[in-house]
Amino acid sequence: MPALAPELATARREVLVVPRPGLAQTAIVVGRAIPGDADDLALELASAVVGSALREVLRRDRGDTYSVAVSHAPAQGGGLLAIETQVDAAATGASLRALLSQLKAAQGRFLTGEVLRLLGRAFQVERMLEHQRLGAVVEAVARLHVAGQPDDALAAELRRLGGVRDDDVERALSRWFEPAAMQVVLVGDPETIRAQVEPLGLGPLKVIDAEL
Repeated sequence: MPALAPELATARREVLVVPRPGLAQTAIVVGRAIPGDADDLALELASAVVGSALREVLRRDRGDTYSVAVSHAPAQGGGLLAIETQVDAAATGASLRALLSQLKAAQGRFLTGEVLRLLGRAFQVERMLEHQRLGAVVEAVARLHVAGQPDDALAAELRRLGGVRDDDVERALSRWFEPAAMQVVLVGDPETIRAQVEPLGLGPLKVIDAEL
């Protein structure tokens, strides 16, 4: 949702609502700006951990959604971290509460120790193995040349990835996934959203331009 990028760039103490009256589902977007000096690889692994936890809760345990996407895209000299999912309108409030609760759990209060280390290590190994397939290596090298990067950039990235430590991932979780620092954007029926989200105490609801 590129049109929402400026709204997500700075977290606010309000919930933004893109009105779609009568819509049977609500799109939930939770995001924040990430500065250019962030450790991209640690953030990527932390995002994978968060995505796995959210899919476990929202899809398997609650049955609210089919998918949850956690992405980090370049924006304004840094990046834009976004968590996106879509749920039935009737589950908007409960799903948003469960999502934010899981983000809080990733702050080191519950998702710590061996579970965190194993998840981070598993995604790290998976990320490295992506480059073991010939097609993936050819694609990665082609991207390097298009971007004008040096020939050894892929090897350097793999060395960096292998050097990401458990506490790097834990630090990224703590630093970038704090719910209070996230901007919440909801796309759906304003009245349905208002009735379910206002009781959560996330701040006032602000309906933004329907043209976005």
